[in-house]
Amino acid sequence: MRRSIVLGERRIDYFHEPVARHKGVSLLINPQKGLLVRTGKGAGPRMIAETLRLRADWILTNLDKLAALGLPPTPREYGEGTVLPLQDQQLTLRLLMSSGGKAWISCRENQLTAGVPHEFDLTERRFILLELLKSWYLTQARRILPGRVEHFCSRLGLAVPAVKFSRQAQSRWGSCNSAGVIRLSWRLMLMPAYLSDYVAAHEVCHLRHLNHSPAFWQLLEGLLPGAHELRGVLNRQGPFYDLY
Repeated sequence: MRRSIVLGERRIDYFHEPVARHKGVSLLINPQKGLLVRTGKGAGPRMIAETLRLRADWILTNLDKLAALGLPPTPREYGEGTVLPLQDQQLTLRLLMSSGGKAWISCRENQLTAGVPHEFDLTERRFILLELLKSWYLTQARRILPGRVEHFCSRLGLAVPAVKFSRQAQSRWGSCNSAGVIRLSWRLMLMPAYLSDYVAAHEVCHLRHLNHSPAFWQLLEGLLPGAHELRGVLNRQGPFYDLY
């Protein structure tokens, strides 16, 4: 939920995100959303406002740092002819008004066609379209990325692990747990293949080293030469690989 507050002489927008098992009020600076406020049960508007005013200097300083990087990105307009990436491909979006409240999406060659119910207003249509796109990109991630994990596992002589995806994943590109399960974000489909390969290789190396020790980085560099530079590219460009 989008809200705002005046801090000093500036009106600051923030996203309020209630979390069932959260305690109190916590603040995050998110590259996609700016200021994110997470609250638990019992944290009402007064507590939120008090926390924001208490942390005003920290908030303003970090939002200014984001702004210097051009973040958070300006919300995009998604309309007829919008060009969307699918790794190294460029897709052209075509929008159709559907009837009966049904939304759908399909891709043929380099054209991505979405049907959005005409009964809704522009704001609701945009929300529906973004949900359609996220679901479609998740399907593509499930189709493409397990093969890249298998490729890097083969290079290291490792058994291929379970690879899972979540359409809610926002804060991390990937993870690997102690059970050897790799999780990857659907947003990897929005970046060039050489960067999603970095993430896949990174998580595969965690199958051998579940840490970021020198041995881990040495293994990753041997598996994917130039990994250190790719990590820097991902850190700089990562916030822009999203639907916003």
